[in-house]
Amino acid sequence: MRVRHTLALDIGGRRTGVAYVDTRTGVPVPLAPVHHRTIDELSAHILPLLHDRAIADLVIGLPLLPSGAEGAQAKTVRETVRCLQLPRSIAVHFLDERYTTPRHDSRDPDGAAACSLLQAYMDLQRFGKRTIE
Repeated sequence: MRVRHTLALDIGGRRTGVAYVDTRTGVPVPLAPVHHRTIDELSAHILPLLHDRAIADLVIGLPLLPSGAEGAQAKTVRETVRCLQLPRSIAVHFLDERYTTPRHDSRDPDGAAACSLLQAYMDLQRFGKRTIE
C-alpha cells in the first residue's frame, strides 16, 4: 500500500490550526499553529510544510452556516486557499467544520480542530463518501 501524507488546516484570521497524518499510522497529530497577519505570511509557513512532508492531500475546514450554506467566512476561506497558490499535485478537499471544534480544554484548540478535521476526512474516505467541492 502506498503511503499518503495528509495535512489539515483550520484557517483563521490570525492563527491557523495544522494537523498531519499518514496512512501508515492513521493517527492525526497536531502541529504548531501558524500565527499570521496576511495570506503571504500563512503561505510562507504552509508551502514549505507541504513540500517537506510530501503532502498529497490537503483538508481545509470550511465554516458553513448552521443551515449548511456557505456564508462570508466560507468565502473568505476559499479565497485564502486560492491565494496560497498551492502546487497542482496536491488534492484540496474542503470539509464542513461545524462540528470539529473541540469540546474539552486543549492547549492548542486550533490543532485539536485540525485533528478533528483529519479524523472526519479519514472516516469519509473509509466509507467512500465525498468532501465538499
